Amino acid sequence: MSPQERGHSCRGRREESLAGGALAKKTPHVVPYKPAPIQTVRSADSLVRAEDTVRCKKRADKLSALRLGPSCPVAVCDYNGPIEITIRQARPSDATVIAEFNKRLALETEDLELEPNCIEPGVAAVLRDPAKGVYYVAERNGQVVGQVMITYEWSDWRNGNLWWIQSVYVDEKHRRLGIFSRLFEHLRTLAAQSADAVGLRLYMQENNARARQSYERLGMKRTGYEVFELDVQRES
Repeated sequence: MSPQERGHSCRGRREESLAGGALAKKTPHVVPYKPAPIQTVRSADSLVRAEDTVRCKKRADKLSALRLGPSCPVAVCDYNGPIEITIRQARPSDATVIAEFNKRLALETEDLELEPNCIEPGVAAVLRDPAKGVYYVAERNGQVVGQVMITYEWSDWRNGNLWWIQSVYVDEKHRRLGIFSRLFEHLRTLAAQSADAVGLRLYMQENNARARQSYERLGMKRTGYEVFELDVQRES
């Protein structure tokens, strides 16, 4: 190819390039709209939409302000959507499951095995006599999945009853659903409606960090008291 021909060839390619650039400016490339993928968070069982998790949290926050009656169905959220929890006073027919929960509680928190011939009549005695205490249970789909017990201590200093929260337990398969929070709110509401309740108290194993965090989130504070105990040997 001669130098003249090479010059014509280069000019042709340059003109085509310029023409292409001009055409590109006149006709911009349009990228089709694609919605951003919805973020997901992983649970133990499934993937759920992050927006659903936020919605559940907002629902739970609203529910914490509800005033709960003696038997109140409360909707909370698990990873698969809303669930209904009913809080009610325990009945004698609940004695078996309450005794079983107490056995699990002692084993989990104190590595202690309770004797069935002691804990079972002990639970039954409370269910027969409200002066000894009152159990409240949380039900899900007709199944008892959580419990608390209240006992009473008269305070002459405050001229009222201190409600001691005891036997706190939520079935392992139903934890992290806010069930204990619902039980606690139920107790707080009943105490506020009571004629002589002046406070809620509880004691716990000192190394149970998870329980401590839960109680503090609910507004409870550590006191300056320590617990001392002496076993009583009954005379035969």
